[in-house]
Amino acid sequence: MMEEDLDTSTQGNYHENGTDIKDSSSSINNEMIEALLHRTIAKVNQGEAKEVNTLTMPPQSPSKDTPKKKKFKRAIVQILSVIAISLGHFLDGSALAFTSPLLPQLMSSNSTIPINGQQRNFISSMHSLGATIGCLVAGMASRKFGRRGSVLIFNIPAYFIGYTSLAFARSVIYIYFGRLLCGFGIGFTLSVPTVYIVEITSPEIRGILGVLTNFFCQIGILCTYVAGYFIDWRMIAITMMIFCIPTIVFIWFIPESPVYYASIGKDDLARDTLEALGLDSSPNAIKALHERVLGEYNALTILRELKKPSVYKPFLNSIVLFFFFQCTAYPLLVAYAKHIFIESGIEIEENLASIIVGIVIVIGSIFSVPLAKTLPRKFLLLISGGGVAVSLAVLSIFFYLRDAKLADNIPSLPIVFFIIYLLFFMMGFGSISWLFIAEILPPTIRSTTYPLCIAWNWIWNFGFAHSFLTLLANLQMSGTFCLYAILSFIGFIFIGFFLPETRHKTSEEIAKFFDSSIFDKKESEIQKNTEKDIP
Repeated sequence: MMEEDLDTSTQGNYHENGTDIKDSSSSINNEMIEALLHRTIAKVNQGEAKEVNTLTMPPQSPSKDTPKKKKFKRAIVQILSVIAISLGHFLDGSALAFTSPLLPQLMSSNSTIPINGQQRNFISSMHSLGATIGCLVAGMASRKFGRRGSVLIFNIPAYFIGYTSLAFARSVIYIYFGRLLCGFGIGFTLSVPTVYIVEITSPEIRGILGVLTNFFCQIGILCTYVAGYFIDWRMIAITMMIFCIPTIVFIWFIPESPVYYASIGKDDLARDTLEALGLDSSPNAIKALHERVLGEYNALTILRELKKPSVYKPFLNSIVLFFFFQCTAYPLLVAYAKHIFIESGIEIEENLASIIVGIVIVIGSIFSVPLAKTLPRKFLLLISGGGVAVSLAVLSIFFYLRDAKLADNIPSLPIVFFIIYLLFFMMGFGSISWLFIAEILPPTIRSTTYPLCIAWNWIWNFGFAHSFLTLLANLQMSGTFCLYAILSFIGFIFIGFFLPETRHKTSEEIAKFFDSSIFDKKESEIQKNTEKDIP
């Protein structure tokens, strides 16, 4: 009744004033009275006053996803993408180790494809030529077809065709062709996926994800060594050929690089990809991508860009770092591991020696993962280079004493230090050097200059591989190891004075190190925030 009286009196007032506009105070009173009536009815029906709130809209429950959970979910996309793209590195490892079971079987008396010494050298080095070509093609292909797209179009198919040629080889020409294509795949994999990882990962997890590529490569090496102990080289080639199929499937479902999308004007796809990866997708982030792309594609030539100190210095330093990578003699010593065992006075089957080396390499790769996450990149390279130099020096001294008949009773010493040498190499050079070089190269020319740096690495590899046996013949084991120890020590000095720290650093901060006005200053002044990066 009260409510009806109020409504009647209110309506009378409206008509008296000659307007249809309700009085605001009366409307508020009506709402308050209606709310009071609803609450009273609720109390009567439910018996308890505390149930009144159930008739009102329940408060929004807070999201169960804490910032840490959201961050983890976003990181999952990055992790899965890196794992998928890293499967190609498993094929890399297999291609690098394939000569271990291949050559002894081809050189045996019952080989279906007999070869001579010269053909053996060509088979051993053919992948270096293919890798150089793959690196040069990779830069152009990644800009034209995208990082993910170029891997699907060129990289994995090259492996598939290469291993098919090896599996069904009828003459040494088939083997040459297969090794050449597998080498092409190596060069492509070492060029494009690393750039892809840098472009899709957050700086805080980039280090540990970047190490995964090396881990997959070492797993591929070990699996090939083990397989060579049980099956022949044709079956290994067929296995790798089949492995290419799921690799293509996994890579098909990963996102393309947002940098590539920005380069072809697909900002919506770039934004969606950044959001899916949990990266900054704000307008400023898209603008930054465009600035990077404009810098890359508006340059008339790479030579014009290389006139800038912030460009040519990291480019030249990358080439020099890869030179010292080869100076560690890692590819050579792994390939000739059996000779080290024999020269030490230990008789061992070649495949078994390779398996032992493969196990040590994988163990080193596993330990390198937490190290890459917690320690600065430059620090790891310094420890790695110094440890390699000392280990090679000890091996040189041992073989010198052995030649002088003063170390005949300690055959296990070189094996111990050879294992230590492998572990030190995997700690830095073998795990983060590829990622490190991708980080120091300017983003505007990274997709072009990084493959060029990788190509130079394979040129160095070709030269070192063809000079190794000549050095052994003229300098013996002691002199050869001494030379590599000296070169590795020079590389240690180079890393200490000429390379920046890149962990948790933006591209702009890294570029400042190479700027002409800053480059000559002490590194401690340039990197005043580096101490914050060390836990």
